[in-house]
Amino acid sequence: MRILLVYPRWGQVDRFPGRPPIGLGYLASYLREHESIIFDQQVDPRPLDSVIMDSAPNVVGFSVSTWTFRQVLDTIKVLKGEYRSIIWVAGGPHPTAMPEQMLKGGVDIVVRGYGEETMAEVVSALEDRKPLCSIAGISYTDHGTFCHNPDRHPSKSLDELPYPSYALYDLGRYQWCSVTSSRGCPVGCIFCVDSYLFARETSFRSPENFVRELEFLNRELGLCNFYFVDEQFTFDNERAIRICELIQQKRLNIRWLVNSRVDRVSVDLVEKMKQAGCISVAFGVESGSEQILRTIRKHITIEQVIEAIRKCKQVGVRVKTSWIVGLPGPMKEQLKSIDLMEITEPNHIDAYLLTIYPGTPLWHHADKFGIYIDKENPPVTLLEKLESDRYRLDYLSKEQIVEIAQRMTEAMLRRGYRIARWGEDDYDPQSKVIATYLRYVAEDGLPNEFAK
Repeated sequence: MRILLVYPRWGQVDRFPGRPPIGLGYLASYLREHESIIFDQQVDPRPLDSVIMDSAPNVVGFSVSTWTFRQVLDTIKVLKGEYRSIIWVAGGPHPTAMPEQMLKGGVDIVVRGYGEETMAEVVSALEDRKPLCSIAGISYTDHGTFCHNPDRHPSKSLDELPYPSYALYDLGRYQWCSVTSSRGCPVGCIFCVDSYLFARETSFRSPENFVRELEFLNRELGLCNFYFVDEQFTFDNERAIRICELIQQKRLNIRWLVNSRVDRVSVDLVEKMKQAGCISVAFGVESGSEQILRTIRKHITIEQVIEAIRKCKQVGVRVKTSWIVGLPGPMKEQLKSIDLMEITEPNHIDAYLLTIYPGTPLWHHADKFGIYIDKENPPVTLLEKLESDRYRLDYLSKEQIVEIAQRMTEAMLRRGYRIARWGEDDYDPQSKVIATYLRYVAEDGLPNEFAK
């Protein structure tokens, strides 16, 4: 069978440096008995219908987030009548949490959770015209009835997974290459979708297995820039250090960006990461309020935030931070984030307005936290949230949200930051970002990751 795997583009402007959609690469490698095509709408301007006409797929599968579910359903609505023989499949965080919404919208099969084994079984069943009832991890409709098969528990270790099908990407279109050494996050922050839709368990690749992939990509494909997409690369310090040692032993000429937690870094670890090519560490700080951090079960302290950023600066590694305006807490607690930004002065600050993701405690218990959201038609973009009556925070007015953004911008400009621009505008109202503030250290090797 021929499978077209689609990664939708969201927003009017690509905010972050392009990276190949690694999840679709893993799916394609697991579907090696069939012919797979990856169509990444982030970098490929062709209309989807022309790609379908050229490739004539039997199955079209979409990777769907809360940001893209509407456009995916709109696309299927338009194309399904024209291509009646195609089976339309959706996977990713939003379909995993909202399978019936996707099925009502025209999707034929929803793949829930990690999809490699599940998608392979689905395609084989479709090819052999076998029923879907025995395939774990899917939802579908049978004569008007929604069928939700039991969840799938992955049977293979991550070391057994084949590498993503890099040959299916046009790697020259991307500035960075996504790689991952682990899956999952055990922390359980109440706003984060990963812990609740993909199980609060973390699976790790062995350092040797992961570095072999880096070596292949560097030596065989000539790739040098990597984004480690692990939720918690430094959760196990000894394992992270071993990966760094192997990168150095193999003398790989690479540089990389990584996510971490402020309670999981030491000066020794950051030094070894820098020696192995790490140029930027990203921390999800979220708030400068101890009260809010406790409410969202972040399990970090303000002192840990200050110390982690200090350690990275001491070593000379760039620090990127993300913050969320609108987490449960009154105005005075929200403003403490600005104070902490000024105290720590990270190199890169992304400020977001709270999104209520399906499947999280904030979604299931929104009223408990003073949140109102239309769950049938949730607003996702910044503009929708500010203008729609489908999104309301009882503890924070929309006027206060705007005031926080204005005060944040004033404070960052006073500190010498500049606002990352989209062109003529300071931000894209169709995205989730309030603003991005950048402040670069005057050192070689710490480039702007937006730079081409």
